[in-house]
Amino acid sequence: MTKLTIFRPCSLRKIRFYPLQAAQLRAICSKTEQHIFGNFGYRIRGEKAAALSYSLLFVKAEKAVAVCKKTPNPMTSYPKIQIRLEFHYQSTEYDFPVTDVDFLRRYDENLGLLENAEAFLWASNTEIGIINLVAGILAI
Repeated sequence: MTKLTIFRPCSLRKIRFYPLQAAQLRAICSKTEQHIFGNFGYRIRGEKAAALSYSLLFVKAEKAVAVCKKTPNPMTSYPKIQIRLEFHYQSTEYDFPVTDVDFLRRYDENLGLLENAEAFLWASNTEIGIINLVAGILAI
């Protein structure tokens, strides 16, 4: 499965604005996958990822909560801070690092962004070898 593609940013253009509605997003969410990439964690082994026929999954996250986690940073005396999304999908609890820059900006401006909102996310597997699962998040 080919994942890396190079394109010119100026070749992309917006055709029209389409307002997002939760009912339409629910209709296109994956309902067949029991686990995200057949896995319980946020990393899967390269050989398992290579066997997948897809690298992108759109799901509705239940009980989504953004959490700020601090870990020691050996390069500085300051801790490494990472926003992660804890959520349930098909009765399994997940904890993914958030890489969606737009969501991080909006969350920084409004820490209650996910309260009383339906959260939808794109789970993507990237890299070769150990595969990270990352999320793009829509809060409707």
